[in-house]
Amino acid sequence: MRIAKALRVGLTTIIAIAVLVVILVWISGGFRSKIEPGSVAAESRRADGLTTDTVHAIIERETTEVVGTLKAEHRTDVSSKIMAMIADITVRSGDKVTKGQLLVVLDDRDLQARLAQAKKTVEAAQANARQTAADLERFREVLKAGAMTRQQYDQQEAAYKVAQANLEGAQQAVREAEVALSYTKIEAPTDGVVVEKHADKGDTATPGKPLLTIYDPTALRLEAPVRETLATNLHVGDMLRMHMDALDLEGRVDEIVPQAEAASRSVLVKVSVPRNSKMVEGTFGRLIIPTGERRRFCMPLSSVVRVGQLTFADAVTTGGVIERRPIQLGEHSEYGRVEALSGLKAGETVVIYGPKPPPLPPSLPGGRRVEGAQP
Repeated sequence: MRIAKALRVGLTTIIAIAVLVVILVWISGGFRSKIEPGSVAAESRRADGLTTDTVHAIIERETTEVVGTLKAEHRTDVSSKIMAMIADITVRSGDKVTKGQLLVVLDDRDLQARLAQAKKTVEAAQANARQTAADLERFREVLKAGAMTRQQYDQQEAAYKVAQANLEGAQQAVREAEVALSYTKIEAPTDGVVVEKHADKGDTATPGKPLLTIYDPTALRLEAPVRETLATNLHVGDMLRMHMDALDLEGRVDEIVPQAEAASRSVLVKVSVPRNSKMVEGTFGRLIIPTGERRRFCMPLSSVVRVGQLTFADAVTTGGVIERRPIQLGEHSEYGRVEALSGLKAGETVVIYGPKPPPLPPSLPGGRRVEGAQP
């Protein structure tokens, strides 16, 4: 009994091992035919009869944006030339003014009194001058008759000249008082818009202290601090693009301040802005400065072949044979084309497996151009 049981157990074990070996051999392909070692000819396809297109190089200008502020080219501070109390201010912030328009009225009572006094002084000087002139004429007749010495005549002549000088001084005082009185009416020196009001009625106006600020809204410039490395490539007269709110504009470089800011290592660049009623001083804007060029190799979207997670393109070699190449695509995709970051270069031919995109013109929006495009 024991011998028979041992034989059954041994036989079962041998059968199990044999079955396991057969399964392993089958999994490893032991029951399938093998290809003998040696060279195997690769399958080749030709592009005969297939639709193809060319990989184009689109040259784009690379740019950088610099933040700037819109400022007026002509900005005027209106101030008083005399010290006086402000009697009235006829405008407020935001008002449009024209050249010669009355803006500020100063208290002129002291100046009116000074002018009246100066006029009285002129009247007295005129009377004295007339009297000395008449006396001098009589002294001249007496001197001719020999009834007067030359010294007495010279004294009278000197008195006449002093009277004339006093008259001229009094008249000059009147003119000065009239000029000072004219300073009490402050007018707009130019057309523009009042942007700041620095004083109110009842305040004291002093020479040099601004009362109002006016700027010309028709002459605005975007002023932006540009890095030294970028500013060296800019010149007066260059045309640059600008972006302000929803406006895309182009302006001319009017001025490049020939001094760098030590803290920021930047140079102030001023670009004129085309006239636009929607823009006001102080508006935020971006100055777009070109920094170089980039070549993008663009292929038709319908030439992209996806196998699992891999991306390929079928390029046509010189002999018309199709060569499948792994490629890496970029984000740039328009005009029915997509950028190929690797695997292809400009001028190569690829097979199209869908609709053919329209031909590219030599130039594209944004100042871009296409190499090898037909005019």
